[in-house]
Amino acid sequence: MCVPSPARRDLVVLNFFSRKPPDEPTIDSSVRAALDDWFSDAAVPGTERVEAEPVLAALPEVEWRINARAKRLRLTIKSGRVWVTIPPRTSQATVKKFLKDTESWLNSQWQKQQALKLKHPDLAGSDPARTSLPQSQQTLILPALTQTWYLDVSDRYSRLKAHGNILHVPESKAVASLKNWVKQQAEGYLPDRLAELADQYGFHYSGCTVRHARGRWGSCSRQGKINLNAALILLAPELLDYVLLHELCHTRQFNHSPLFWAEMLAVCPSYISNRRALKHIELPLWWHASA
Repeated sequence: MCVPSPARRDLVVLNFFSRKPPDEPTIDSSVRAALDDWFSDAAVPGTERVEAEPVLAALPEVEWRINARAKRLRLTIKSGRVWVTIPPRTSQATVKKFLKDTESWLNSQWQKQQALKLKHPDLAGSDPARTSLPQSQQTLILPALTQTWYLDVSDRYSRLKAHGNILHVPESKAVASLKNWVKQQAEGYLPDRLAELADQYGFHYSGCTVRHARGRWGSCSRQGKINLNAALILLAPELLDYVLLHELCHTRQFNHSPLFWAEMLAVCPSYISNRRALKHIELPLWWHASA
């Protein structure tokens, strides 16, 4: 074997310790980085790359607000803040009990709002409902009426017009126009459906009002007057009927005691699954927007 000259020996030693010998094929830097990552993970058995779960904002402290016109305790979640509205002369013990009783609901609603912001990152840092507007080619479905409408939003229209299965919506007042139109459809259906169910199951109530509501699908007063959320017309018929029957049962049991749920079971055997499904309903973002 030939012995290389001193200069040649220096070259051999250099090449031996070099990461890339002169005759090594060139590897693209991105490929090399991927290989390095793969071998790095493979060096520890059982390791794998896992995407980090998005972190939801923590529930803020509940603010206490006394309102002279308030008649009952009410929780509100808005713009990243939470507060409880308190009628005058309400004791601290009553407020604390109310907050404890509604803790599960509050956490659930907060998580839903935060998840919605993650789903629509372009709306982060603002109220999603206030920044999302109706768009052309969106659909508006009224399941109970077996109707599907297509939106045509344009500044060419001065007022909302229905033509065939198309709703021509004025862009400058799209939210107000659509909400009013949906309410009109609800007013034409919900009171009649409520009367049908009342006759079918022998319920009696003193009146029915359809309105826009933010936090409730419906309510029933001690006088038997039932208020219904116009958004019910956007729900599947079985969920809509569940809410109506729920309020009708309150004309007999003004509470959520076992007696109330026994009434519900008698008129709506699937009330448990309907109740669960109702918690996952997502209305169009524009429904909650300010008109």
